[in-house]
Amino acid sequence: MRPRPMIGKGLAHALPSCINWRWIHQRSDGWFQAHMRRNGRDLELGVFSSAVEANAAVVEALRMQSHG
Repeated sequence: MRPRPMIGKGLAHALPSCINWRWIHQRSDGWFQAHMRRNGRDLELGVFSSAVEANAAVVEALRMQSHG
């Protein structure tokens, strides 16, 4: 299954399909909550105003996990 762009609540355009939706959830208030799993535990990365910002936090956390 290919990831597809998502049009979020209150968004005028489709979000890019490169967003890591596995670790980002759109809250009912329109904000995006990012998290990931590290060593079997959920790690909250924060709440962001856009999916792109939340995705950047996930990418940075994954880089830190991979590269120490």
